[in-house]
Amino acid sequence: MLWKSLTIAASLLSIVLPFLSLNDKVLGMTEVHGKWLQLMHGYEELWRDQDVVQDADVRARVSDAKKIESELSSKAISLPGQDEKLGAATYHEVIAERAT
Repeated sequence: MLWKSLTIAASLLSIVLPFLSLNDKVLGMTEVHGKWLQLMHGYEELWRDQDVVQDADVRARVSDAKKIESELSSKAISLPGQDEKLGAATYHEVIAERAT
């Protein structure tokens, strides 16, 4: 009876734990995506304001943006990568659909 209980507990943990860690990955990806959007808007604002502001201010803002960009790049390395097989299969499926 004890071994059956331990086996059931281990089975349930092996099912539940991946979902718990998946939630952390999704939160991390959402955070990084939000920061990339902020960076993109910062670059757009800088592009729009480049004729109005002083050169020194532009250089400082670009330098700050580059620092944020490098921090985000290092965070993005720990996120899951793209599945090449899935991408290729999806690509071929889309091409086949468009042909019909």
